[in-house]
Amino acid sequence: MMNFNSRKTIIIDTLIKGIIVFTLIIAASTRQQYSYYNLLRWGVMISSIYFAYKSYNKKQSVLVIYFVATVILFNPFQKFWFQKETWHLIDYLVASITLLTIIFDWTNSVKKNNRKMSNSDTKDFEIIIKRLLLIKGLISLEEEEEILLQLDKLMALQIDEDVEEILKNIRQQSYGKATSLIEKYIYKKNQLSSFSDPEIEALRLEAKALERKIQILSSEKLELDKIIHEFNLRHNQELGELIIKILKYRKKKSKGTPEFQEAERDYNDFHSNYETSKDEKIIPVTTDELKELKDKYRKATKLCHPDIVDKEQKEAAHKIFVELNDAYQRNDLKKVSEILNNLQSGKAFTSKADTANEKIVLQQEIERIQRRLNELQEEINKIKTSDTFKSIIGIKDWDIYFTQAKEKLLDQLYELENGRK
Repeated sequence: MMNFNSRKTIIIDTLIKGIIVFTLIIAASTRQQYSYYNLLRWGVMISSIYFAYKSYNKKQSVLVIYFVATVILFNPFQKFWFQKETWHLIDYLVASITLLTIIFDWTNSVKKNNRKMSNSDTKDFEIIIKRLLLIKGLISLEEEEEILLQLDKLMALQIDEDVEEILKNIRQQSYGKATSLIEKYIYKKNQLSSFSDPEIEALRLEAKALERKIQILSSEKLELDKIIHEFNLRHNQELGELIIKILKYRKKKSKGTPEFQEAERDYNDFHSNYETSKDEKIIPVTTDELKELKDKYRKATKLCHPDIVDKEQKEAAHKIFVELNDAYQRNDLKKVSEILNNLQSGKAFTSKADTANEKIVLQQEIERIQRRLNELQEEINKIKTSDTFKSIIGIKDWDIYFTQAKEKLLDQLYELENGRK
């Protein structure tokens, strides 16, 4: 359909030109008072200035010349005096040419609208094909929630009866039939268009879907690591000095006994860890700042995740990714924002799924990403089932926990000091 504003404009222009044509024909075919002709001059001049300006903006030079000539001819300031018969001829001529401009406007508008509709149809067709290929990939991955999301997006497009039949089967969870119908639909449409190899598109979309999963699982793993890191950091900073004193006493007390080596190792390990983390700071943030931090971190990981970029870019992406994760763990919103801005304004990293055009390359990439997904899932499961994580998650209030832990350590230190004395 024609754009509402464009349609409104052309209707207004047609009404103005129609009034001019009508008044010119009246002036040429009937006898009127002098005031009528004077008013006609003003009306034709003002409307011609308006249409000359519009034609100039549209680069319609012939119409610009015509309307400028009409302005000069009908201007009420420096009037041209012709015989009545000559004016009648001029009125008919201007009325006829103005009528032709109306026809030209509508014809031109219809052609432009048809071009827009054609472009829109082509764009919709390509989007429909891509979404169907994505649905096919999601069916193989058993991602039902994602499938339903793609159905909603397809319904917003101009779909034909064949696509409606595909959607019907998907809603009925007849995924086998839906997959077969998708393949037939793409094959049929591919015969009528220059659309790229549907199997390559399907593999590319499958790879992109797996890349999104990589990003989601990586973010989940980092969140788990962040919880553990924040707990350990607070543990070292609030209890570290007391623990070092206790381990030091135990080391001294066990000297000359079989337990000495173990006590010395415990002391050295903890002391080294404590020295490394004692000056590290996690920046306090508000709820809104934390939300902004997470949002910007997710956007940045999509642009530089080393698991999804081309091999040639992996080293550079890894360097940025490590810096990004470090800033995120410290709640450094300023640094995360800076990294995101640099990624958005600089040369973007590309994924193999975006650049590969061979089936075998895409298939290998899908296998590689799937292996990495399995590794990430195993790492997440290992963290979640670890005693350390379970203990941390089981603590309802960290403030109470560290207060009580400090009291217990003070008691232990007191007993050791008294025992030493």
